[in-house]
Amino acid sequence: MGWPAVKTTIGRWPARAAGQENSRGIALVSVLWILALLAIIAGSFTTDSRTNVKLAYNLVENAKARALADAGVNRAILALLGRERQPMLSPEMEALIVSRPELEQVLDPYGETMLRDASEQRWPADGTVYAWRFGGGEALVSIQDETGKIDLNTARDELLEGLFLSVGLEEQEAAALVDAIADFRDPDDLRRLNGAEDDDYRDAGLAYGAKDRPFDAVEELRQVMGMTRALYERVAPVLTVYSGQSGIDPRTAPREALLALPGVDGDAVEALLATRAEAGQAALLELLGTADYLSRSRRQMFTLRAEARTAGGGIFVRQAVVQLSGVPEQIVVFHAWKQGARQAPDEEESPTTLE
Repeated sequence: MGWPAVKTTIGRWPARAAGQENSRGIALVSVLWILALLAIIAGSFTTDSRTNVKLAYNLVENAKARALADAGVNRAILALLGRERQPMLSPEMEALIVSRPELEQVLDPYGETMLRDASEQRWPADGTVYAWRFGGGEALVSIQDETGKIDLNTARDELLEGLFLSVGLEEQEAAALVDAIADFRDPDDLRRLNGAEDDDYRDAGLAYGAKDRPFDAVEELRQVMGMTRALYERVAPVLTVYSGQSGIDPRTAPREALLALPGVDGDAVEALLATRAEAGQAALLELLGTADYLSRSRRQMFTLRAEARTAGGGIFVRQAVVQLSGVPEQIVVFHAWKQGARQAPDEEESPTTLE
């Protein structure tokens, strides 16, 4: 009786051994899957950590760039205060100069001689770019006198049309856009020949109409019917709402504004840009051949721009519009303070480096 039992027991051993091998195989596969899962989690954690480190680094560098750009604007203000530190004209003297223009060369405290002497030692206000190294980074800083720009509210129609023609618009398109701008800002609802009033905006499916008030900011030009984003980006840098002039000041006008002058070709503009730092008013008029669209102002309004870049790659652009009030309690009045857009560098001109 004992032998069959033993035989049966011995016959079961291979089956039991095979079951143990299967269990071990399943356990091994489970361990491998767990290890793979842990490796994925560890890799994901490492990637997230690196991403967070990079984000923190970029935030720090951009904060540095922002501070450097703000410092660049303040550096430009210091240059302005040094350049324009001269007595303001009284209202009586202003009226006298208006009635007798020939006295301007004698009485104007911002006349050609003083500006020419100042430009030899201080920054000109014609948009010239200076490279200023500070705090381990560099800021490209410029000062642009607003009287060198074309005023959206007061410029003559021919000057605005010349600007649109200079950037490639056809005559009919440019004329229509000038009429639309005039209709947008005038208080009446009388439509110009090629303009646009409230009904035209509604017919175009727009939720707004003409403003019927002067432009408060150049950015409002984007709401004018017919203005495209691409066109706006091309003309906005030479437009202003602060000069209050019907023309532009040739001593500080940027190239694009000078090209908008009717009857003035590119060669005359390049000749003026090459010589205006030393040329007097008469020489400038001779180069341009016209005085109909030229103005001079004492409003002391400037656009200050600083494009900052840190050693670590942070970039920020600060743009401000300031006015020199001449009041000791508040010498500088800020009219705008915003983040600006980066501009493509001019390959023909390299910025002057400031010490």
